[in-house]
Amino acid sequence: MKGLIKNNWYKIIAHLKLFIGVMTAAGILTAVFDNENPSLIIGFLYFSIVGFPHTTAIGLCKNNAGNWNKYILTFPIRRQTVVASLFVSQAAGIVLGTVSAAVVMSVSIGIHGFPFDKNTDVLLLFSSATGISLFTSSFFFLLITNDGKNRTEAMGVISLLTGIGIVMGMITMLNSIIEKPATDIQLVTSALIILLSAAAFYLLSYFETAALYRKKEF
Repeated sequence: MKGLIKNNWYKIIAHLKLFIGVMTAAGILTAVFDNENPSLIIGFLYFSIVGFPHTTAIGLCKNNAGNWNKYILTFPIRRQTVVASLFVSQAAGIVLGTVSAAVVMSVSIGIHGFPFDKNTDVLLLFSSATGISLFTSSFFFLLITNDGKNRTEAMGVISLLTGIGIVMGMITMLNSIIEKPATDIQLVTSALIILLSAAAFYLLSYFETAALYRKKEF
């Protein structure tokens, strides 16, 4: 497993170089500019938490198509282990994107002050972005495994739109249930519902993707 994960990251580094450069520049600008209007922070947060792992997922699957699948299956490893290495690598990408967003936001707040109305606003932003990333990754691996034509970019767009739609739908539903004005406990509960639902779906996606991959012929 460790070898597979290490190999995954070696293969996607080249795919991430440009994105990391853009993200670094965007992070510096976000931290330096006045954050009285937090739109720049919010934009970077979604760019980092959603964009970084989404780019990672596309790099993973681009490099795991075609002859690579035939080659890796000649080794004495189970197909489920191959799938597990992808999901673990992707989870690491989500964590790295989240940490990057947290660091830039912390630096910006340290320099310019807290731009949000309440602390729960930050929690809701992180939970929605992480939820989108988890749902997007889940659908992406399912779609790409079930697709026999290696349409990586197309599957990436579909999964991203699906992830955004699910989280926005959950937020709309929770807002309709919660009485106004919402208490901090209600807001924290909503954030946890989104996060736990996305994490549970990510785990279910792993088992379903593994089942599809075991039956797939290369």
